[in-house]
Amino acid sequence: MFADKFQILMKKLGFNNKTLASCAGLDPSSLSRLRSGSRVLPADSVTVVKLLHGLFVYADDTGKTDELCSLTGADPDSGESAICEAISSWLYEGHSTDSGSGKDHPVSARKRASRKQFGDRFNAVMEISGLSNIALSRKTHVDPSLISRYRAGVRSPISNPEMAKLISSTLFRQIESAGRLEKLSGLMNVRTDLIDESFFAEWLCTPEHQKDESITSAEKLLGAFESMLIPHEMTIPEDIDILSEPFDESKNTYEGYEGLREAVIRFLKTAAREHAPELLLYSNQSMDWMTGDPLFLRKWSLHMAACIKSGVRIRIIHNIDRNLDEMNRAIISWLPLYISGMIEPYYCTLSSGSLFSRTLFLYPGHACINASLVAGTEDHGTYAYETSAPALDELLIQFNGMLNHSKPLAEITSSDKTLIPRGDMYIIQPMPSLLSMPENVAKDLDSEIIKERWSQIHDHFVSSFEYRVYECVTLQEKEDNPKDTGYIESIPGSRKITYTKDAYKDHLRNIISLMNSYPGYRLIELPEMPFLNMQLIISEDFVRIIRTDEPVISFTFTHPLMCHAFVNYAEKLTGHYKTDRKSTVARLKELIG
Repeated sequence: MFADKFQILMKKLGFNNKTLASCAGLDPSSLSRLRSGSRVLPADSVTVVKLLHGLFVYADDTGKTDELCSLTGADPDSGESAICEAISSWLYEGHSTDSGSGKDHPVSARKRASRKQFGDRFNAVMEISGLSNIALSRKTHVDPSLISRYRAGVRSPISNPEMAKLISSTLFRQIESAGRLEKLSGLMNVRTDLIDESFFAEWLCTPEHQKDESITSAEKLLGAFESMLIPHEMTIPEDIDILSEPFDESKNTYEGYEGLREAVIRFLKTAAREHAPELLLYSNQSMDWMTGDPLFLRKWSLHMAACIKSGVRIRIIHNIDRNLDEMNRAIISWLPLYISGMIEPYYCTLSSGSLFSRTLFLYPGHACINASLVAGTEDHGTYAYETSAPALDELLIQFNGMLNHSKPLAEITSSDKTLIPRGDMYIIQPMPSLLSMPENVAKDLDSEIIKERWSQIHDHFVSSFEYRVYECVTLQEKEDNPKDTGYIESIPGSRKITYTKDAYKDHLRNIISLMNSYPGYRLIELPEMPFLNMQLIISEDFVRIIRTDEPVISFTFTHPLMCHAFVNYAEKLTGHYKTDRKSTVARLKELIG
């Protein structure tokens, strides 16, 4: 029976539901049902195909491929496809593998619609539509390079619902007008009469599994970084003199969101005019007061820029209780300011509870916006504007008390330091990293900063490979460049340096050696980089985003929710492009020549 054999596999290979689910890109609950025997899915179902892939990946990762093949009768030298077919035959021995027949009920038919990965679906739909990347770009005003990354599967529009709706609508109408719905029906595995624009959009752009909610948050934040990595400084239009606008200095209370907005503008004007040394900010209430009004958000941004230009340093404490969406909204609002280096963001490690909300915006010794309100009443609450010395002294003590229970949310620097996580690590960048670079290549580089960075990394070399290290890169074809091959990893404070062709080949040879020596180390080839001008280092301990445009700047986040979301994102990316060791080594040898 399927369930009995699945239990034998678990015992023989030593995996649990969570581990295998991660390798297969499935929810652990799906595996629980398969283990219990409460369901036996058709052998060609999406879940079983993913399960077979996950079994192969787990065995390949842990060096247990021979054990898996011995148990299931597979040839260990035959490659993933043949091995997975052998596993399927062994699991389903004695079962019918038919996927069923007969006329579909509309609901059940739609539920069985072929899912695949977004990139596979999108690329197939593009081919059916007959549209080129440039043609779709002109119809939707989406950059052709982004459409190319959608087709490669390294990006998706899921984090941007408006863009997803526009793209799916454009493609469906193109296919419908060209009389190609029958081909789309075959792709989706659904009868033609069941397909409409709404169902097509849901099929194309709905996330594959529950983890995608956090993955979407990670992609949305990376998209904000990608679009932000263009301007080098905050600018205020010359025709706007925001600091000369008058405000009422006699008020000591403000009512509701409108009052809070008025108080905040007064607070920021005062700080910018007086060149305040620093501002201390904390609020655990909803971000709606700021982000809910686009005109105010623009006004807030201009006043924050004025503070930064006046030399005001800002320490802000974010609340650990905020969900990923709220964290994203807060960070994205602050991103253009982070690049100034004048912002120190923290997150409080203590839960604030759900009954009350607290707002504390302090210009030490001068002014403070202060409110403690029942959660949900903030739009009708009273916000005090304190200016008396005793009150300001007491509020400073309260802020410092919260700061004592806080950790840095992000470190933004123009210099770099070595960070080695205490667990699995994902490196995503255009070229192989310094971690896998051989010593002879590092010593020949014309950059003392990069040589020093290489030495720091290799002091921690052995500890890094105690865990899984996935290095996700694009590889250069032999004919791409006869002399130089791509840039060495970008390091803050260092100029960009290119490989020689021989140095690049030496790096690839060292990667082969690492893959043969360390079961946890893997190189994963990406067809394109998901996000331009960025390097990512992802772990459960920290997430580092390095902007590779000049000037090179490093952003390091440590908030546990954010780290977990980025790990989910990295797991999905690596799971889609990961190949077995033998195939990867063969590919590297082909490039070396």
